[in-house]
Amino acid sequence: MEKKAMEKKAVEIKVEKGMLETLEARYYDYRAKQDIINSVFDLHKFDNDALVVSSAPFRAFEKAFAEAKVKYDAAMDMVRDTYIPQDLREAGCRWEVDFDEGKLIVTPV
Repeated sequence: MEKKAMEKKAVEIKVEKGMLETLEARYYDYRAKQDIINSVFDLHKFDNDALVVSSAPFRAFEKAFAEAKVKYDAAMDMVRDTYIPQDLREAGCRWEVDFDEGKLIVTPV
């Protein structure tokens, strides 16, 4: 007797507009800072020393980047805990946010 693989269908969950706007703002702040850091590394990839990354301006920016990442992660945790049902979280799932449609797409794993 053959076992059929269980089909795991994605679930779409509507997200409250204010929560979505907060998450989106934190995402773009984090990504913008990440892009700048990546650009700095790209511009200085052939340097013979670490002066750029040990400079006070870079360290300050790196701190701002870390803070943006923590805020983004906290917003993601809040969205996950608020909108994704406990049984899906416990069973294991992947999820992503569709900012244009204002929803989460949750796929069981």
